[in-house]
Amino acid sequence: MLRCGRNLVVAAALAFAAVSAAQAGDIGTVREVYATAFRTPPAGQRAPVTLRAGLAQDERIETLTDAAVGMLFADDTTFRVGPDSNVVLDAYVFDPASNRGQVAIRLARGSMRFITGRMAKDGVRVFTPSVTIGVRGTDFAVLVYPGGVTDVLVFDGSVLMQPLQAAQPVVLSPGQYARAAGPAGPVQIFGLPPSNRGGFIGVSEIDRRIAGRNPPAPQPFVPPPTPMIVPMPAQPVQPPTPQYPFGR
Repeated sequence: MLRCGRNLVVAAALAFAAVSAAQAGDIGTVREVYATAFRTPPAGQRAPVTLRAGLAQDERIETLTDAAVGMLFADDTTFRVGPDSNVVLDAYVFDPASNRGQVAIRLARGSMRFITGRMAKDGVRVFTPSVTIGVRGTDFAVLVYPGGVTDVLVFDGSVLMQPLQAAQPVVLSPGQYARAAGPAGPVQIFGLPPSNRGGFIGVSEIDRRIAGRNPPAPQPFVPPPTPMIVPMPAQPVQPPTPQYPFGR
């Protein structure tokens, strides 16, 4: 009996250590869930997203229509995914001693909002089928439509938006909204009306849904008729393959 009891204690200790190690390896946690969403960890099975679940690097998050998920990364970054979205948490490394690290996210479709935490901003990258996005600021949103058309909305700080076949990125400032129709550009830049600078269809909608409130039907924002066009080079130069390319 003594040996059996000791084995049970050892087994329990090993199980606790395994759980603690798994928790220590989490890159963040699920803080808010609205409606139906699924997660697929690396080498794991697709399962519903649950509140307070730990997140793993290279995990896929999928939301169904009317669903949204709010996550908090280890560096206090807020990451929200809106309805009908498919996103992969491609990479996450963070050193709390130096606040240095790297985040790479692939958004295949849908909408997301990213509010940076303690991690140095130059370590954040977002990839869509059309563009690579670098970050110099703290609060922005990305929306990907069928065909890879990508919108970027900047609420605070600045963002670098570079179509995959463009030689140079476009710098977006707070209050700007940009659209890339494809990997070769061009990029159209609009100004957000003051009433939309704190939220946007697909962004304010995310926040409302995550808060558990049933929002009124959103009214789509219609850009001004004369956008500023940022032309791409006549002969686009294919940039080097990014470290975390879309569609890996």
